[in-house]
Amino acid sequence: RLYTRARPERDELNILRGMLSSFEKPKSDKK
Repeated sequence: RLYTRARPERDELNILRGMLSSFEKPKSDKK
């Protein structure tokens, strides 16, 4: 994930948010 370091912090935060939302989706489905 070296390319992620080259990207701005904002981009990294966006990616992390997307991953979190994708993880939360299945959780809400289980509920």
